[in-house]
Amino acid sequence: MTRILDTRRIRTLDLAEPLDDGRAFVAAASGLAVTGGRLVVAADDLVHLASFTEDPARGGLLHRVLDDELPTAPAERKRRKPDLEALTVLPPAPGFPHGALLALGSGSTAARERALVIPLDAGGTPGPAVYVRDLGPVYLALREHRDEVNVEAAVVLGDEALLVSRAHAGAPANLVARFPLAEVLAWAGGGAAPAPRSVDEWRLGDIDGVPLGVTDAAPHPAGGWVFTAAAEDTDDAYADGAVAGAVAGRVDAAGTVVAARIAPSVKVEGVVARMVPGGTELLMVTDADDPGAPAALLAAVLPA
Repeated sequence: MTRILDTRRIRTLDLAEPLDDGRAFVAAASGLAVTGGRLVVAADDLVHLASFTEDPARGGLLHRVLDDELPTAPAERKRRKPDLEALTVLPPAPGFPHGALLALGSGSTAARERALVIPLDAGGTPGPAVYVRDLGPVYLALREHRDEVNVEAAVVLGDEALLVSRAHAGAPANLVARFPLAEVLAWAGGGAAPAPRSVDEWRLGDIDGVPLGVTDAAPHPAGGWVFTAAAEDTDDAYADGAVAGAVAGRVDAAGTVVAARIAPSVKVEGVVARMVPGGTELLMVTDADDPGAPAALLAAVLPA
């Protein structure tokens, strides 16, 4: 992959108030959505969402979504964290008339099979209510295709919702599951788990022999969707590994894929898209797999 996508740094994900462990920043940014004029970030090692503007002088705001208390020791924290990896905005439905945020645990362990539904108010701001939904039955369909699940992306497209389970060296194809949106909305409101219309393998190639695994996805304003992917040298869904590089790209309405390698090389785990003169601007958040390293908000223009 020779096409290069140059990024610029907009800000670090500094917080207006520190976390319980004293950190005043988000480190493991893992999902990104836009609502209420703010960028909402999921972090895989927190029990909060955090919202930001693009102004680096304004600290992010925390929104606690789980009552769990996480240990500070890294290995134990990793074992017990909810691993919220995918974040998307659901359209209005019974139970959340102004839409809702949907945050998904990855499913890579039994403790990571919770989804959170956070209704939005009329201005698009997350409200205080948080509803927990069981992802076990939803992920069961993916496990019929692969024993392990590591869902990193959720995106609403027309009358469907897509979930993408990430590839790794031991399973070099991503899994793309398509669900009827009506069933997803009913489940989010407390109904039965949705069943996928299809589950397909999707290979993105590799960087230096390391397969590219999808780390996030979002709708494209002109149709289709955008995605980020990282080549992380690990052979299972739980362990981290060295990152050989990352890409971002678009899948258009016809299914054609255009992607470019991110420069400088950094692991990106969240993306949203907006139209700008000359193409599509991608806003992306990073995760250095280091709790002491603040995540960053990056921007890049993917040519039309």
